[in-house]
Amino acid sequence: ATRIRGTKSRVVGSGMDRETRRTYRRERRGTVLVADAETGGELHTFRGQTGYVRTVAATRETLMSAFGASDGTIMLWDVRSGKCTMTLADHRDGVYSVAPNTAGNRVLSGSRDGSVRVWDATNGRCLAVLEGHTYHVQCVSWSGDARYALSCSTDIRLWDLEKLVCMRVFE
Repeated sequence: ATRIRGTKSRVVGSGMDRETRRTYRRERRGTVLVADAETGGELHTFRGQTGYVRTVAATRETLMSAFGASDGTIMLWDVRSGKCTMTLADHRDGVYSVAPNTAGNRVLSGSRDGSVRVWDATNGRCLAVLEGHTYHVQCVSWSGDARYALSCSTDIRLWDLEKLVCMRVFE
């Protein structure tokens, strides 16, 4: 077994990107450690999020990572350089889920405030606020063609991202 080293801070979550063979370990104080899954060697340590990092998502195509935090912010990171490229801030509460699209130019986020936001990852603008959930949004995802999104709370909503309307609610 390969041991993945890191700080002594409490680990609050982890994940693995199967395609890039990287592991993401979220630690308590706004730090995310990225390691090579095969060797265990640390590739990057991302620091700078003021809240606890609650969610991590990455794109293989653009090598962008998005981290959502308890302070309502999302930080976008360049995986190659380890540098933060942008901070997105518009949620009224913690961010529980993020999903960059495969092109790397848009990000979905779901929050404890019950909203889903669509972001322009090139300039940081919030393009749309999708509302209707009555509880925390725990997960968001894109359709393959990026025309639709799913968001999950106590219900699941299918969104048309061109018309910015909820097409269907699954309860």
